[in-house]
Amino acid sequence: VYEPRGEYQLIIDYIERLGIGELQVAFENLKLKLAREGIFDQEHKKEIPAFPTRVALITSPEGAALY
Repeated sequence: VYEPRGEYQLIIDYIERLGIGELQVAFENLKLKLAREGIFDQEHKKEIPAFPTRVALITSPEGAALY
């Protein structure tokens, strides 16, 4: 690990795709189910206000946003 920035490097000689993972399949199935229920229809979407009254910042206790 390169400590000043917390980075590391991977050197890969070969990679092979074996198919869609279980998590991806579950995600796609959930997306289809919700689409069939109409959850993504325009009538359910809320307009973003031009001038929000509240803004939230969610970070970890050690996050850079705190400093």
